[in-house]
Amino acid sequence: MIAPPRQKSALAALHHVLVIARNMAGGGAAVSDLEFILEWAHVMPSYIQSPFDQTDQFQNALTVLAERFPDFAGSICAFDNVEAIEVTERRQLAAMARIDAGR
Repeated sequence: MIAPPRQKSALAALHHVLVIARNMAGGGAAVSDLEFILEWAHVMPSYIQSPFDQTDQFQNALTVLAERFPDFAGSICAFDNVEAIEVTERRQLAAMARIDAGR
């Protein structure tokens, strides 16, 4: 489990991981790199919903990714910085509004 006050930031960090992975895939990243990333990403939801405190494990997953791929350092920031999450949410809402306006 990730404590309820940090669940939103955990989801934002996971979102960041998946967005970077998608961008890497679109940029022609090696399949082995993508497999490595997705192996870590696929266990993150279980850390969030576990009945036991999994905060350290979640943080470790983010750290392992960032050590191998520096672009994932932003995922650690997302998990550690609630203010950054709120900014991200505002950006996402603004982007969605622009998309809706274009329809």
